[in-house]
Amino acid sequence: MRALTFLKLPFNHREGWKELQASSPSIPLLAWLVVLPMSLLPPVMLYYAGTHYGDAFMAGFADREWRFITTIIFLAEILSFFVIGWVIYAVVNGTEELSISYQDAYLLATLAPLPLFVASLALLVPSLLPESVRPAPGSTSN
Repeated sequence: MRALTFLKLPFNHREGWKELQASSPSIPLLAWLVVLPMSLLPPVMLYYAGTHYGDAFMAGFADREWRFITTIIFLAEILSFFVIGWVIYAVVNGTEELSISYQDAYLLATLAPLPLFVASLALLVPSLLPESVRPAPGSTSN
């Protein structure tokens, strides 16, 4: 299983998926090599935005306990991987028509949040609104 495999998944419905299915990664391998590093991305980006941009990013963003907040977010992401994998397995195998292995359920739980994790890179931008949309300083909007 290579990083290039995960990059192929959204763009080609055959190549990356076949390689991923053939490699059959174990649940601990998925947790250590994919879930753990990708789960670090949103808390790190939020901590960066909160400590570097502050109120310039969003009103009330400064003066928060970012270490505590981002630690809780990270732990919730890790816990949700294990819970969601179990829920996928239980729901699919709860029907008579379908069945899924634990390994495939956790593979799905690994891949599903990857776009959300990558979306956290948007926090590198210091403002939610582009310059052309932001109101001028001192102006009031009615």
